[in-house]
Amino acid sequence: MQICIVSQQYKNGWSGVGTYSRNLVDGLAARGHSIQLIAPEAERADYIAMPDSVMFHPVKTTRIDVALNYWLPLAVRFRRAITKVLARHDCDLVHFTDAREAIFCPQLQIPVTGMVNDYYAAWCPRLPWKLKPYFADWPIRYAYYQLQRLIEPQALRKCQILIANSRFVAGTLTDTYSIPRDKISVVPYGIDPVEVEHPNKLPGNPSLLFVGSNFQRKGIPTIVRALAKIREKLPDTHLHIVGHDSNQNVIEDIADELGVRGMVTFHGRLGYEKVRSLVADIFVMPSLIEGVGMVFLEAMSAGVPVIAGRVGGTVEVVTDGQNGITVPPSEEGEVANAIIKLSTDDDFREQCISAGHDTVKKFSIGRMLNTTEGIFKDILERSS
Repeated sequence: MQICIVSQQYKNGWSGVGTYSRNLVDGLAARGHSIQLIAPEAERADYIAMPDSVMFHPVKTTRIDVALNYWLPLAVRFRRAITKVLARHDCDLVHFTDAREAIFCPQLQIPVTGMVNDYYAAWCPRLPWKLKPYFADWPIRYAYYQLQRLIEPQALRKCQILIANSRFVAGTLTDTYSIPRDKISVVPYGIDPVEVEHPNKLPGNPSLLFVGSNFQRKGIPTIVRALAKIREKLPDTHLHIVGHDSNQNVIEDIADELGVRGMVTFHGRLGYEKVRSLVADIFVMPSLIEGVGMVFLEAMSAGVPVIAGRVGGTVEVVTDGQNGITVPPSEEGEVANAIIKLSTDDDFREQCISAGHDTVKKFSIGRMLNTTEGIFKDILERSS
């Protein structure tokens, strides 16, 4: 197949979308498909070997493109790039690794598909003050979420087929946006175990690791509050936060107020390979909202037990008491208990690690590629 893939990330896997995009592009190329990859200039993979069958088409970005509404101005640039690429190259279909970025996609003579990675706009409460307990920036966040909730369905309807990364996300699209269920396929993210040659063991006993952006939505305030509850029992606990968020000062203020600032280190956004080398005793991300959470699979692959929010598609990956612990969102007491259990119960910890390795085998890149190829071939047959 000749496939045009449009993605906000490729080299810089700073979210699950980035890891999914790289696995998809490289995997399809390895299977003999020709890929026209449209992505921001910064995603040019100069330091890794991009497959020969991948042609990279860079899109220039500006400072506004890395704001809260990153995807919206980027979608405008993607429209121009798609028009240019399809004028010069024959493609069978266009696939967006984030379906909302299809909002300005021009009318095409070939099928358009898109991956839906999350559901936070659909989740947003109707009353703005209901966000206040969770977000310091709740007024502007509410306005943005509501705007996206209006725009997102229009973008999704630009795709003939939507691919959701979990059954929960698929159901949300139908329940909230009235998208027919037969228009949605479920393809979980894929990951293959990779052995790290030079692991970097993070300090702390236990050491806790968080990787991601959007700190408030991913539950970092809850983790910090949990530190205050376990400080006497586990005084050497240290939380390592990898990622960038403009609201980092909110987290710092909470830590200062609770007297646990010395137990927290902010590492900023790190490169993909650097992140993969980090090893902690526990990975923790008690999200308020989560489509599925690629990072849980990556942690399991590295032999790190996980603590996750009992929300969304996460429970399709993390089974409480078997391959990790799930907790109600915003319950710092539950997070604290989970940290203590994984730090003091060696048998349970080893069980979670072993079951985690088994879980990763069910979410292989090969399985993801097989299912995706089947969807692409099916839509091409139906449109021919």
